Amino acid sequence: MDEQSDIIHFAGGFELQAQDWYLSSEQATLYGKLDDPETVMVSGTPARILINTRIKGRTSVLNGEASSIVYQRDSNSIRLEGGASLSRDGQTMNGGEITYDIVNDLLSAGGAGGVHIRVNPEKMKEP
Repeated sequence: MDEQSDIIHFAGGFELQAQDWYLSSEQATLYGKLDDPETVMVSGTPARILINTRIKGRTSVLNGEASSIVYQRDSNSIRLEGGASLSRDGQTMNGGEITYDIVNDLLSAGGAGGVHIRVNPEKMKEP
């Protein structure tokens, strides 16, 4: 526990699972209530996040990896830093850092090594 209320630090094999999201890492800091955190910061080699999303009427799983991840539940956004990778429906983006606004389906990425995007056109076809 931190000196401030509603801040909890974890170390060693951290996992947190909710109905529509999952995080795993070596270290984590939760802001807010333990059973309903507002912000989760995780780090490790790598830190991982899985989020079930519903965008434009279609449900899919968002899968991210990085040295550190910040998931802000109130703004429904994630920020991945350090060897960041974000995948959904066979499409993958890699970069030094990636920010994703889940509600608005907006990505921004950058980093010293540039940004790499892999698109699988077969996965993009509507059912």
